[in-house]
Amino acid sequence: IREGAGYVSVARDGTLVYQETGGGGSDQLVWKSRTGEKLGVIGQPQEHIYTPLLSPDGTKVAVWGHENGNDDIWIQDVARGLKTRLTFDPAGEDRPIWSPDGRRVAFASNRSGNWDVFIKAADGTGEVEPLLATPNNDYITDWSRDGKYMVFDYFSTGKPLHIGYLRRGAGENEGKVVPFLATQFEQGGSDLSPDGRFLAYRSNESGRYEVYVQRFPEGGDKVQVSTNGGVQPRWRGDGRELYYVEGETLVAVPVTTTPKFSVGKPTRLFEQPTITLRTGQQYDVSRDGQRFVVIESAGAEASNAIRVVQNWFAEFRNKNQQGEK
Repeated sequence: IREGAGYVSVARDGTLVYQETGGGGSDQLVWKSRTGEKLGVIGQPQEHIYTPLLSPDGTKVAVWGHENGNDDIWIQDVARGLKTRLTFDPAGEDRPIWSPDGRRVAFASNRSGNWDVFIKAADGTGEVEPLLATPNNDYITDWSRDGKYMVFDYFSTGKPLHIGYLRRGAGENEGKVVPFLATQFEQGGSDLSPDGRFLAYRSNESGRYEVYVQRFPEGGDKVQVSTNGGVQPRWRGDGRELYYVEGETLVAVPVTTTPKFSVGKPTRLFEQPTITLRTGQQYDVSRDGQRFVVIESAGAEASNAIRVVQNWFAEFRNKNQQGEK
């Protein structure tokens, strides 16, 4: 009906309203400062880019990239400006997560019919290996720095999104997903603090999505971080600042984790149009919190225009009638 469109709404009288989100037809990873100044580009353009995640040493960015009709995991090289394809299965791949040493990448794939989690060497050698397969749809969202915990979003058909974790080398619970947060509400998009003691996530328990933090892995001592809506939480490398997206604006909040978790006054950093139109985490931050990896159009500047089409029902009926003839 209309390409490059988002935030669609149709009135009862047939008036169609949407936001133009088109640009140059491809995406590019870019560096931005805390004020939104463009500092440079990363890697090469792709047809579509989603869920960028910096490697532990900051030299590469793993992405879910869409090219030639297929969704795969790609590695964008920060220094060399090149992109490398990591997965080649015709099924879909999604949401890459680096291992703590940066040598492997875990990701979700529906190659088995369900969304399960697989892992592959980051340099492309070797075969893809299964990591987690359950009756649910599982998406890995984080991997603790000590390698002991993997955190997942998971859901089954008709059920809300939940958060669970996997212990590695933990004895009797090893290889089993332990529920962390499973309620009647949607919760997910979780991110572990650098010391592994706290988990930030989004939840719509208040009636809209807000960012919360709880102790990990035991849970409890829940603190609401955002106050005016919030998604996509991210921690600074030293755990002293937490970031999230409010509307289309990146927000930074100073936090302390000792003797208990507490939140300071939020600061609005910069606006990044369309950052919430895509699925999953759509930015990442350098360990020092001074630079952000975001996705922008590789061509012309993306449009923020609001388009109104009157009598759209009539237009739609005419097209259907012409098709029937």
